[in-house]
Parts: sequence; structure tokens; C-alpha cells
Amino acid sequence: MGTLYGEDLAGNAFEDIRFIDVFRINDGLITHQLVWNDLAALGIVPATPRHPGDRKDPS
Repeated sequence: MGTLYGEDLAGNAFEDIRFIDVFRINDGLITHQLVWNDLAALGIVPATPRHPGDRKDPS
């Protein structure tokens, strides 16, 4: 858990954005990672589907 700071692609600064990363460890290796943050909720980046399989192929 923590906070993010930086610049978006347009060069606009942001700070104090909450995030959390959750890792699944099997046999000492990271086998799964989940990431949550407030970037889309605050309009800093566009929202994307929750799961990669939810994305529509543009072709």
C-alpha cells in the first residue's frame, strides 16, 4: 500500500494517488499480481476493463 506521484501522458502532475499491489506466491515465485489504484477514478487515466479477457479486439 502507498501513494503514487508523477505526470500523466500530457505532462500534468499528480500526487497522493492511493494504490495497493497484491501478489500470489507459489514455491517462492510470483505467480499472480493484482494492482488497484485511483488513477482512473480521479480521471488521470481512462478506465480499462477489469480483466484482460474483457477487452475487445479492435481488429
